[in-house]
Amino acid sequence: MRLNFYFEWPFYDVEGEQLFPTSNYTHLITSAKLYKLCKETYPEIEIKAINTYPLNWHGEIGGNPYHCPACKFSHFFLIIENPDTKKYFLVSYWDKLREVTSGTFWDLENCVEIFSSVGVQANEINFESINVPYTPISGMSLYKQTEARIEEVFRNPKITPENLFFRGVAYGIRDYLNKNEKRIYIDETKISSEAFIDEIAPYSINIDINGAAEVSCRTFDAMGLQSALIRPKINVKYHNELIPDYHYAALKCNDLGDWKAVGDAYIERFEDLKKDPELVKFLSENGRKWYEENATMNAHINILKKLLDFNKLK
Repeated sequence: MRLNFYFEWPFYDVEGEQLFPTSNYTHLITSAKLYKLCKETYPEIEIKAINTYPLNWHGEIGGNPYHCPACKFSHFFLIIENPDTKKYFLVSYWDKLREVTSGTFWDLENCVEIFSSVGVQANEINFESINVPYTPISGMSLYKQTEARIEEVFRNPKITPENLFFRGVAYGIRDYLNKNEKRIYIDETKISSEAFIDEIAPYSINIDINGAAEVSCRTFDAMGLQSALIRPKINVKYHNELIPDYHYAALKCNDLGDWKAVGDAYIERFEDLKKDPELVKFLSENGRKWYEENATMNAHINILKKLLDFNKLK
């Protein structure tokens, strides 16, 4: 059996460990490490890594190598293909799985299984789930440096924040809250990944706000820092379930399309947590445990490896 692993290489040599300066994304690193782990585990399979960076929309070298985000050979996908049968697995880190549709570069009739971690919402208004079958895996922080910095500071003492704070680009509901909900401070200034972790690490309570996908990396950052996370109830499924009010404090708001009610729900949960340090401790410890077992790069690789059944590609 032969397998091709298509992904954007984060290393100068995919068999090595020296990162490109701009390729510190966790999903690129885990793709490379998964490829190497599978080579070691299945010596009877001929496994080859193909760098998608120089490929065009049709998987050819040459022509226009520009990739739209939802292109098959883009930064956001790991494709594991049997070149003899053309059957493949799709591992998606793209914010909008609904954009993976039949067309010039998506031969979905040969897609045996989809694995997705974030982008399974039908829209960015109420974030209901799209009707596409997928196998849940897990999410991660965005950058390698983020994970490293989390490990350095998560045990540091924490204080209760005076106000809710969110750093990120304001669009959709974020833009609405930025303009209309003065009790939540949103800062759009971009800072380094380490500085961002240092900024939120001192606080026992942090938030995530839905954006291009239902879950942003800030969900995993906050849980990794062992702080109590406030966020809307999560619809996207994970291999090991993220349980509302056990791993994180879910908003008590059923209609995520009612953005004013969402803003009120953030403040309501914040006020509840400030009065209940034992609940903050409970959520923080459970969230950190889930992070350790699911959202580190090593945990993510182990989950994927366990779920991949290469016999399905024959």
